[in-house]
Amino acid sequence: MSKYLAAICLSAVAMAATSSPAFARKLDFAICDGLEAPKAKGDGMRPPASSMFFSGPDAAAKVRSCTDALADPLLLPSQPVRRASLLRSRAVAHLAANAPDLALADVDAALALSQPYLNDPMFARTMGLSLQLVKAFAFQQKGQGTTARALALSAAARRPYSLEIQQLTSAILRNTAEAEAQTSPYLGLLPLQPQARNLQFSWLFDQGRFGEAIRLFDQLDTEFPDPHAELKTPQDFGSRSNRFMVSTMTSMQGAYAFAASGRPDRAEKLVADVRKQMDATTQPAGGILFGQSLETLKRAVDMWAELVQARARLTPSTAIEIEKAVLHRSLPANAAGVEFLTALRKDLPEAERAHVPPPEAMMKLLATQRKPADIASLARDLPDIEFSQDQAAYKKSNKSVIDVLGPAGYRRDGFRSRDDAATGLTTVEFVGNKATASAVDEMTLLYAADLARQKGKTGFVIAARRDFTRTWNVTRGFDHVPVSSSPAGFKTELDIRFVDLNPSQAGGNPSSILDADKVYTDLAAIYIPAQPGG
Repeated sequence: MSKYLAAICLSAVAMAATSSPAFARKLDFAICDGLEAPKAKGDGMRPPASSMFFSGPDAAAKVRSCTDALADPLLLPSQPVRRASLLRSRAVAHLAANAPDLALADVDAALALSQPYLNDPMFARTMGLSLQLVKAFAFQQKGQGTTARALALSAAARRPYSLEIQQLTSAILRNTAEAEAQTSPYLGLLPLQPQARNLQFSWLFDQGRFGEAIRLFDQLDTEFPDPHAELKTPQDFGSRSNRFMVSTMTSMQGAYAFAASGRPDRAEKLVADVRKQMDATTQPAGGILFGQSLETLKRAVDMWAELVQARARLTPSTAIEIEKAVLHRSLPANAAGVEFLTALRKDLPEAERAHVPPPEAMMKLLATQRKPADIASLARDLPDIEFSQDQAAYKKSNKSVIDVLGPAGYRRDGFRSRDDAATGLTTVEFVGNKATASAVDEMTLLYAADLARQKGKTGFVIAARRDFTRTWNVTRGFDHVPVSSSPAGFKTELDIRFVDLNPSQAGGNPSSILDADKVYTDLAAIYIPAQPGG
């Protein structure tokens, strides 16, 4: 789905309808699937529509726009792929409105229209898999988790190197209630997205698998932001607040996991480190830290610290003392609370256990807290529709005069790399001015694998990644009032470390290490054309 979904609020739609009926008709297409209205000589699939700097319509309004667009005479019978695109978008809107049966009907209709084109590999990898994932979300919403899980895993297996597909798959898997959900929903993301290690840790923690969680802990990004850094924009403030919250809660979860695993010294050090960061952080302007006051966050840290200390001290000889000190306070309704109650009852004399609530009640509560997958992620991460004839070229980006004299941030299509001797990392990037985000993402990985092979290395690890969307922004007047923002391509940057695979890590073992030969072979078959006679 276009990353430039036209974001038009209801008031804007009403304004357009009163000022120009023809414009309002064309607007329905942009609101629905983010693409231009079709014309007699083109279905409007390229390029995406310009966004208009408004908040997005609600699900019901989007369903109406999609329905109107599907019935509009501008959409010709000779444009089945565009009709399928509109049906796909309406299916997502139906899911946002909690109408999975209507969504499935639209998916089936879109699949029927797409059938003649599914022999095109790029169309099958984009439109075909996206419809499969929309169907998975619909089945999950209907409570059919086994079916949803099977569809999601099948899609993930067909595009193991696509960040978009793996993110959507994890959104399905982390919310399935089936017994086989003991397998991590983040395994497909771990090699592609370094931040997935933090998600994996949290998932292991929530499962009560503290031994596995602490083995992963030292690979996590728990660095706190600089409390004295200047915040120039709301985005800077949001980024710092988010980083502070993530580092705080990950560290406190880690502290409890270490305490429960018999490593009290490490647990106490983590608590002390968090308290030090809390003391160094001043309350930001407005008194809010990512939705919470700093004092509220400090109280949460105090609660966790008391629990960590109690768990670290818990033995049969201290159990009665700890019971009296802790149980009058609220315990967190999570895996830590369950584990603490279980351990406390185990260490208490049998006569005292009646005073401690059994953990089963909390476990039952946790089982009911699983939420359906976020439909916003579905609208955001569905891949744009591609055909093989439109596929971007895999080539080196040669610097030209346009790079120097052209618009700021402009880069020619293709790949390039640079080494950082200080860190031992290599940054690889791929720019696609007319490619989709999904293709740019995979071609960056292809180049990383190509470089690894050239250097005689069998694997590589992504230490950091940065994904960019480029737009041309049109403003008006001296005060630069925004008028529109048009798509102008994508770029992915990966900071990678070249490594040698252990035999057990080769061939797709779920880890953070990517097999260079396998990545190159799989993606070269898609993005590097076969030579004549080869």
